[in-house]
Amino acid sequence: MHIERNAHKGTLCISQKNYIDGIINEFQAKEAIGKDTPAPADDIKETDAPKTEAEKQKLIPVLQIFFSSFDFLNDSKSKAYS
Repeated sequence: MHIERNAHKGTLCISQKNYIDGIINEFQAKEAIGKDTPAPADDIKETDAPKTEAEKQKLIPVLQIFFSSFDFLNDSKSKAYS
């Protein structure tokens, strides 16, 4: 995490670029296509859900990336309260 304070402007900027880059490298996801979040409700359809076992297996790395972000939050909380 990178924190940058500008006392003159009265701003504090927080960046997780290095952390995100690390996740992208770990899961070899450099070719992944980003999406704005939250996604509009009409952008996600039932037909987008995986149907076959092979499609479900392809989703596992995506879920690992998603849940690894929660590990970061838990680590941050424990450090903040210790």
